[in-house]
Amino acid sequence: MIPVFFIATFLIFIIIRVLPGDPIQAQFGERRIPDNLREAYIDQYNLDESLPMQYVLYMKDLLTGDFGTSIANQQSINDMFKERLPRSLRLASLVIFFETIIGIPVGVWAARHRDSFIDNGILVVTLAVLAMPVFLLAVLAQLYFGLKWGLFPISGIEDGWMSYLLPAVVVAVSSIAINIRVVRATLIETFREDYIRTARAKGANSRRVLGIHALRNSLIPIVTILGVRFGSMIGGLLVTESIFNIPGLGFTIVSAIPQRDNTIIIGFSIFLVMAYMLINFLVDLLYAWLDPRIRYD
Repeated sequence: MIPVFFIATFLIFIIIRVLPGDPIQAQFGERRIPDNLREAYIDQYNLDESLPMQYVLYMKDLLTGDFGTSIANQQSINDMFKERLPRSLRLASLVIFFETIIGIPVGVWAARHRDSFIDNGILVVTLAVLAMPVFLLAVLAQLYFGLKWGLFPISGIEDGWMSYLLPAVVVAVSSIAINIRVVRATLIETFREDYIRTARAKGANSRRVLGIHALRNSLIPIVTILGVRFGSMIGGLLVTESIFNIPGLGFTIVSAIPQRDNTIIIGFSIFLVMAYMLINFLVDLLYAWLDPRIRYD
């Protein structure tokens, strides 16, 4: 994790800093910047140093927990995290909740009734859902569930948890389709294992075979997908948060791009790298709990 962290942060920092344009001038539009003010910005963000030295100075602050200060509004990036991270976590948690309570049971049902008419119908529907882009689902959901039927708010976070339900469902739809197909395929493969035949030969009923033997041993790819999805969704909800006007991490990154607020883009991106790596590390630890053979290996 340590070398990956430094490689990722270095690439993010260098790529953002070498983009064309003047981030200081971008804060003032076409107005002329007084020389003393420009010098103050240059000193504050070490812009007079070489790129490698800028990275070293940035990482020196970062490793003490300081993600820097926004160029546009001079607000601490750490304070912005405290304000906006809970919103992205709330949305991502709802998505994972819907994925789990719908995707896993439907996938199990499809595996137990393999090649039936309904199973084939589920495969067709999930394939159609996966082919639809998220932004199209979001716009259709706003049009029908928000404007025409008035069931959900379509913008902002003023309505509390209700404000997160519709965007969470929109994001979860495609993820549910993936979960269904993965659970189905994994369980079908597991049902062919020798220990499943042995359990059935010993007289274990189908519910015990499924719950104790098959499902638990099939959870590793499911947990992997859920973990990776959760890690990526914390900041990867760029389109959804922008469409539904939810001021989370993704919305903040999108808003910072036209402002050329490199400090926000770099700080938030590095934070997302850290969150993604931590969640994947926890998923790896879960493997040993789900399958004792991994501990023995």
